[in-house]
Amino acid sequence: MRDVDHWHQSASSPIIETPDTRSRLNRLTAVIKRATFRESRTPPTAGSALLIYPIIRPIILGAMALVMTLLITVTVSGCGQVKEDAKRIALENTVSSYRQAIRWGYFPAAAGFLSPEARMDLDLEPLENVRVTGYEVIQAGVIGADDTAVQLVRIDYVLKDQQRLEQLADQQRWRYDPATGAWWLDSGLPSFAN
Repeated sequence: MRDVDHWHQSASSPIIETPDTRSRLNRLTAVIKRATFRESRTPPTAGSALLIYPIIRPIILGAMALVMTLLITVTVSGCGQVKEDAKRIALENTVSSYRQAIRWGYFPAAAGFLSPEARMDLDLEPLENVRVTGYEVIQAGVIGADDTAVQLVRIDYVLKDQQRLEQLADQQRWRYDPATGAWWLDSGLPSFAN
């Protein structure tokens, strides 16, 4: 009550203290204390609700099972999407590197994109007469259900010995190798006319 008395003394207008006002102030203080105590109690948690209210136990357990099932489903389906995204990104990187190798005439580097079986009897000597002047993707590769992709490109080139501008459409067939995680070019290097 000392705080209340201090407030009375510091107020700008003096309060006349009578036994009636003192009892009213005591009752008001008691009411405030009871209200504060009620608000400070913590609400029941889900665990305590299971113990206290056995009727809602099946509802809470069912909801928890549903949430866990949804989480597992999202996690499993997300893994498949990550693998597909990794394949797509690997294809884009491979096709881009192959394009650079062809465009700038690095045919030995371009031959490295061929499947190991196709590289066995490859003759790169005729390609020394070719200077590529343009490489344009007409239709980008889309991954099919059988882990293959087909891309259509247009290549502009000059035969050095004839100084004649030529153009060809190259349909590239790419195959994904899950063991190595690499994309291999199955269709071979472009057929430049001599």
